[in-house]
Amino acid sequence: MQLNQHVINPAQSMRPFGFDDSTQESPVRVVSGFRATKGELRQMRRLRNVGEVSARSGNLFAPLTARLVGSGRNAVTLNRAEALGAASNNTAVAPPPFEFVTEWDLADEGFIAGGQNGAQRTYNDPTEVAASPWSFVNIQTNQLSLRLDFEDDYNCAGYNINTQTAWASVLIRTLLPQVRMFISWEGLGETEDPGGSTDEIFEQMRLSVNGTEVARAHAPGGGLGCAGGVAPVVSDPPSPFSVILSEGEHNIDITASTNDPRYHVGAYYQFTLSFIPV
Repeated sequence: MQLNQHVINPAQSMRPFGFDDSTQESPVRVVSGFRATKGELRQMRRLRNVGEVSARSGNLFAPLTARLVGSGRNAVTLNRAEALGAASNNTAVAPPPFEFVTEWDLADEGFIAGGQNGAQRTYNDPTEVAASPWSFVNIQTNQLSLRLDFEDDYNCAGYNINTQTAWASVLIRTLLPQVRMFISWEGLGETEDPGGSTDEIFEQMRLSVNGTEVARAHAPGGGLGCAGGVAPVVSDPPSPFSVILSEGEHNIDITASTNDPRYHVGAYYQFTLSFIPV
């Protein structure tokens, strides 16, 4: 299918907008995860074949990207650079092999930077709560990255006396008979102690797909105390993990916890999900 590549230039704001093409005959509409500038809105209004622009509030299916949408499997997700390139070159863009069924469900507990004093919070958009430890980074057509930054500890940095735990979950739909999903991750954990029992493994991460745990990671340890800082986490299996998904809905769950309030200044995890047609 040849898509008309009149694409907006999405601005760098995380508040989404879209436009209503319900009265238009064109099968193509634009939905953006970013708010356009006034100039870009004027540009879109000149593109009569893709419909009129209207403001829309609320959170689209995170991660927030620009999406050129056809119908069904013709949905196309574009990042900023690709949207600019398609607009300037008038070229066709291959549709991605997946879409988001739900927004990301995010939660954190034990964090204090947002004034929550360790209370648990649940939300979908990390920009809509104060000092969320979660952030979306490096969003591309068939790829997204999600980062979790732990707050500095109490015994080394004198900051957060709580154990910090965070969760992320999303439901996706693959749009082809077979799609290979890659999940890669990296992180830093304390160099004092890797931990012992399951509930006391420090800077522990667990990753599940469709309810089955597929990977975990934890701090390297080493008896180096505060002076040792943090070092790359130990993973089982090593990153990346990949699996072939059949067409349909699939759930991804991430849980990570410091499991104590000590020795984790600068600890974090970052996850990258990518999808390739088989």
